[in-house]
Amino acid sequence: MDISNAKCPECGKPMTPVVCLCGRCNVRLEGEFDVSPLARLSSQDQAMAIAFIRSYGSIKSLQESLGVSYPTARNRLEGLVEQLDKAMAPPNSTDDDSWSSIGGEIRRKLEPLKDLGKHIREGVRKRVRTHVKKHVKAQAERAREVDDVLRKLEAGEIDVKQALEEL
Repeated sequence: MDISNAKCPECGKPMTPVVCLCGRCNVRLEGEFDVSPLARLSSQDQAMAIAFIRSYGSIKSLQESLGVSYPTARNRLEGLVEQLDKAMAPPNSTDDDSWSSIGGEIRRKLEPLKDLGKHIREGVRKRVRTHVKKHVKAQAERAREVDDVLRKLEAGEIDVKQALEEL
């Protein structure tokens, strides 16, 4: 099934792909995925676009590869351009999904992320502080050990070889 041209059986509007699955390792991605304007074309129109590109943009070469007259090739190419223009045009304000409603939806979806970002930053700061404290504490403990060995060495309680072994 060519998912790029899937239409809702209820209202007839294009459907949005929402799941991707890796057949090898079963990784699954869910979300709303975009389909490129070229992928929205029928397989016949995609083949014609490929033929046009492979003919380096020559309508005469396209006509020969399609086995049609020059005017027919040109008309098909114009129809293809019209379809691409429609697929690439921004939604009209009369559509259900106007730009303002899309912007409002984006703002609503991003609102919870503001608090999440703050929460993540605070958590990272707390972990960094904890890590630094542990590191500083460990370094202070090591410094005390070194000071103790140096004190013993200066007092003559141990020799250099023993001091190196203790360190």
